[in-house]
Amino acid sequence: MNAKNLFLAAGLLAAGAAGGYFAGKQSAPVAPAPAARPVTDGRPRPLPAPTAKSGGSSTAGVARSIDEIAAALNRAARERDWSKRLQAMNEAITGLLGTSDYRALLERFEKSTAPRYGARTGRMDWFSVAGVVIPKWAEADPRGALQYAEGLKDRARRDTAIPLVVGAWAKQDVAAAQAYVEALPPGNLARAAMSSLLNEMAQQDPQRALDFAARKMPEAGGSSRFNSGFNSGNYSTIFSAWAERDPQAAATAAQQLKRPNERRQALAAIAAQWASTDSTGAMAWVQSLPESSDKRDALRNVASQLAQEDPQKAVTFLNSLGGAARAETYSTIAASWAQKDAKAAMEWAQQLPDGSNKENALRNIASNWAQQDAKAAVDYLNTLPAGRARDAFISSLASSWANTDPKAALDWVQQLPAGKSRRDAMQNMVQNLTWQDPETAANILLTFKPGESQSYLYGQVAQGLAQRDADKALAWVQQLPAGRAQQDALRSVVSGLAQNDPQAAVGFVDQLPAGKTRTEAIQNLASQWGSQDIDAAIAWMKKLPADAGQDAALNSLSYQWAQTNPKDAAAFALARAPGAQTDNFINSVATRWAESDPQAATAWLAQIPEGKSRERAIAGVVSGWAQNSPAEAANFVSTLPVGAAQDNAAASVVSRWANNDPAAAAAWVATFGEGAAKENASRNLIQNWARADAAGASQWLTQLPAGKSRDKAVESFVDTTSYEDPSVAAAWVLQTDWQKNSYRVDNIARNWLRYDEKAARAWILSLPLTPEKQAQLLKRSNNE
Repeated sequence: MNAKNLFLAAGLLAAGAAGGYFAGKQSAPVAPAPAARPVTDGRPRPLPAPTAKSGGSSTAGVARSIDEIAAALNRAARERDWSKRLQAMNEAITGLLGTSDYRALLERFEKSTAPRYGARTGRMDWFSVAGVVIPKWAEADPRGALQYAEGLKDRARRDTAIPLVVGAWAKQDVAAAQAYVEALPPGNLARAAMSSLLNEMAQQDPQRALDFAARKMPEAGGSSRFNSGFNSGNYSTIFSAWAERDPQAAATAAQQLKRPNERRQALAAIAAQWASTDSTGAMAWVQSLPESSDKRDALRNVASQLAQEDPQKAVTFLNSLGGAARAETYSTIAASWAQKDAKAAMEWAQQLPDGSNKENALRNIASNWAQQDAKAAVDYLNTLPAGRARDAFISSLASSWANTDPKAALDWVQQLPAGKSRRDAMQNMVQNLTWQDPETAANILLTFKPGESQSYLYGQVAQGLAQRDADKALAWVQQLPAGRAQQDALRSVVSGLAQNDPQAAVGFVDQLPAGKTRTEAIQNLASQWGSQDIDAAIAWMKKLPADAGQDAALNSLSYQWAQTNPKDAAAFALARAPGAQTDNFINSVATRWAESDPQAATAWLAQIPEGKSRERAIAGVVSGWAQNSPAEAANFVSTLPVGAAQDNAAASVVSRWANNDPAAAAAWVATFGEGAAKENASRNLIQNWARADAAGASQWLTQLPAGKSRDKAVESFVDTTSYEDPSVAAAWVLQTDWQKNSYRVDNIARNWLRYDEKAARAWILSLPLTPEKQAQLLKRSNNE
């Protein structure tokens, strides 16, 4: 980026959007090196020994072959059916001989300007090609593939390539691949590599994969050093593979998981896999699950598979459901059915009663139909009557059509009558075109009148433009009218600069005058830099003046700093001037430190004088400690002086504990005397418990003795379950002060009528309300 553009941009900058959108920016070809550029934190990690000859042909010697292969891959990009596209890609790379062949082909696509993940333009992008080429390379020559992946200068490409190598490597030597992944520093790369490793590990031995996951996610949901490289979503990978082998065994193991989020992921994955091979067995199993959000997720996955195989059977299954599960399944069936027969799915959706269920179904059908035959979808649209359902169809159709043929989609949308429907469709198109054709998206945005578009769209388009050329992106931003839209756009460009060249970003920020713009720029830079080199980012932050800019940088860096070097972070925190930002940082340090070493974090509390900072530190220690050992954290809370600090700490422990073992948390709360501590703890307990297991939480409520803490718990239970389980909330709402707080009855009525109108109407009419109030509830809910 040239100095002139930096100078012109200086007065325009606003704060930090998320990074990673320079992912498509061209990297220079990487030549083979004796040793790969390190991506770990310095610890030794194994490299695979070569398992196949890695010399192959020279790049020059296969120039024509590489050209032919690239052309074949680009032809594959035109294939609409994904399975056929994948087959064509695999056929195209048949004949690659060794390291230099694979490297030459990938370097060819590093230079490509094709949209990321190929927009069916007849041109493949690096990411799509890498997904096929790198696993093949790694199976033949893991050493060469890993050296290439680690040597990529573009971070997004590197973070894509390394997990692909790991997956192929694990097929040959899962122990070596595991050791490599565990040596990676925490972050996005570690998470992606872990997912790839677990996928292959689960294919070989799902129980081993589950045991490995359990070691990386401590019993109480704790946070080991590696935890930031692992997420419970990986349980989907494990249990999907397990269900392919033995769904009943997988289901038994899943239901023994203690952490609600893991159990939910596992059950949903089992449902999808089981239904793909035995829909009858899957339906019987999922119907046997206790009522909960876990069951609803699993039901949707079963319905999705059914709709792909036998849509009418899926509809019959849908009609057997009740409550929230039924409402949530309409969209699932619509999406899957539309992939098989969009017109038939549309005719079914048209017969649904007006309301959100119908609108959501139409959106999903339109999205899928546009990818298959957009013109046919438009023809059908013209038969729909005006209204919200038609508007929903238009918006989704335009958005999805823009992925496959942006010009045709734009021509169609521009012919629509002016109004909200056309404006929404245009905005959805811009969002989708951001990555496929950012220049077109930018031109569309320039046609909007003031107030017709959301400012965040400008930031998204700037991201897409910056993927290809940061200078051009800045030039586009500079022609925008001054204001929020321009600021949102420029911050996206600056975010990319910070990710790729932090020192250049520092120079850019230094040009900015003091004020909100500079503060937000510093925060953005710190966030991006800290994700790449936390030590360098901290060193820069420490040199900043102790003002709002340093506060902003500290806010962005606090989590990772406190996780990687809590002693240094703690010393810096205590040396800072008192204030809200310092107190927040102290809390963050205490939380992260207590997750890994609660005794050291507790000892640090002695250095903090009485006051707000100490209270925030205590709260952090308790919260972090409760992640791993809630019982130990509870014992620590009991040693604190009676008062607000102890009450808040108790509530924090209960919140953490309830996620993993609500019954144990409830037993501890039962030992409290009546008062603010018990009221807050009961409220926190029931909120977390009800989300994961409404039936269990309801049973606990029946055992509570009368008192203010019970009243608060019941109110919290009703508020938590009103949306997902209104029938359950309805059974308890009359035990609250519902006449004074009538919104609780209103919420239940509104949500229940959407899910099960017959039951909701009967309940409303049974309430001790005036006929006028009953009519008001029914009318208000029906209108919504």
